[in-house]
Amino acid sequence: MFAILDIETTGGKFDNESITEIAIIQYDGNKIIDKFSSLINPEKKIDPFVEKLTGINKRMLRNAPKFYNIAKRIVKITEKCIIVAHNADFDYRVLKTEFRRLGYDFKRKTICTFKLSIKLFPNKISYNLGKLVKSLGIPIKKSHRAYEDANATFKLFRLLQEKDVNKTILTNEIKDSHLNSLSKNILKLIDKIPSKTGLYYFYNNKNKLIFIGSSSNLKKKVFNHFLNNTSRNRFYKNEINNISFSLTGNESIAILKKRNEIISNTPICNNKNDSLKKYNPNNKLNEPLYYPFDNFLLVDKGRTQDEFSFIFIKNKIYKGYGFFDLNHQIKDEVNINSRLIEMSEDKEMKKFIIKLIKNKKFKKIIPIDLDCKIHLK
Repeated sequence: MFAILDIETTGGKFDNESITEIAIIQYDGNKIIDKFSSLINPEKKIDPFVEKLTGINKRMLRNAPKFYNIAKRIVKITEKCIIVAHNADFDYRVLKTEFRRLGYDFKRKTICTFKLSIKLFPNKISYNLGKLVKSLGIPIKKSHRAYEDANATFKLFRLLQEKDVNKTILTNEIKDSHLNSLSKNILKLIDKIPSKTGLYYFYNNKNKLIFIGSSSNLKKKVFNHFLNNTSRNRFYKNEINNISFSLTGNESIAILKKRNEIISNTPICNNKNDSLKKYNPNNKLNEPLYYPFDNFLLVDKGRTQDEFSFIFIKNKIYKGYGFFDLNHQIKDEVNINSRLIEMSEDKEMKKFIIKLIKNKKFKKIIPIDLDCKIHLK
């Protein structure tokens, strides 16, 4: 579980700041569970520069609750969650300070989207939240207000989850889970898995990823691992200490994502062609291996009703896949690459994509001209 948050403060000397606004989005890794936002009366003067930056002034805060009025709500919505923030060191420090003034020791694990973005989106001009999300096509109405910034951070974090093929984020989450009873926790973990299309991940008691699977019905597939009495499934029962999952919206992206992550993580119970066996049982395709265009996007449904997935072909070579929900997010190659989960094409993958096109397993093809301008309709 994650608690994506943003705070605005009075400014001032280090460790003397007070919170003027807070917003928190509780997120289970696939959907939003809860939300909370509020102005807060800091009972002190706001720095003039900060007041101008945020637009939050003394008059707005006159009837706002004091921090102690909402402290329990903050504790509850962040309980058993990893705090996610852009420049998490600052937000977490100020939040801990507010709780310390109340005599409460507030402790949570943290993930910083600023640091993750530097790692997963290298060579960006700026990693300032407003400029970064704008470069990624993520809308933000007004920066330096808590809910708008928290919502933008949430959308950025979802994109970072997809870019994080080496599972750095999930590893951090698992380190904080402290699982003890295997059977009870396995049942609890399976109960959280939806009957939707995507990937599932098995981890051993050393938090090492040992298997990646995919299915159009994740809950049913994972249950079968524990119900069927095969030697492999008996091994899983003894070894598995945690299970996570990731929705993809359609089977094509599930196959691509699975193949990519198997190659990146080399789980001991997978081989790199696991994801293709069902779709290319004989690894043969009689037709010539030709794409219909030199440059194009193959678009299909995404993980939510308003989202789409894409497969990117450039110069007759498969480059990877990604997700988008607004057309301007794929308007040119720069924007496409910002959302792209990169992969290297091989012959089997090319067969798979051509078979998708031949069988019309997609919503539409969007050709791209030589300047990589998208012909959106």
